Order: sequence, then C-alpha cells, then structure tokens
Amino acid sequence: ELLTAADRILCLGASHLVAVRALAPAVADRAELLDPRGGGIPDPFGEDLDTYRRTRDAIQRAVQLRLDEILPR
Repeated sequence: ELLTAADRILCLGASHLVAVRALAPAVADRAELLDPRGGGIPDPFGEDLDTYRRTRDAIQRAVQLRLDEILPR
C-alpha cells in the first residue's frame, strides 16, 4: 500500500530497487536510486562502526542532492 501511494520511491542500492519493482511492478517508473548520480549505497548490515558512518555520510550527501533537485534554491 505504501509503495502504491508514494509519488517517489528512493532506494539505497540496486538490489533494493529490483525488490521494489518486483513487489509492485505498477510503481516501477516511480522507483529510482537515492543517489541521483546512479551510484548505489551499500547496505552496512553487519559491518563495523566506520562502515555505518560512511554509509550515513553517503546517505546524507545523496539526500542533499535530491533536495537540491526537488527544491531548487
């Protein structure tokens, strides 16, 4: 339900994008990677604290790029 209600679906990595499109093919055109440059952000699950921090920083940069895209200054 959440996927079909969303205007945009931003995924961290390619595997997440594939999963979203498989779960709800009707939203495939609204799903894309969070990083607008097309780079996936690896899931840090099970990694060390430094990896989680790098992932946090990558997410923050990608979100800022998306915000700049959506809400131009």
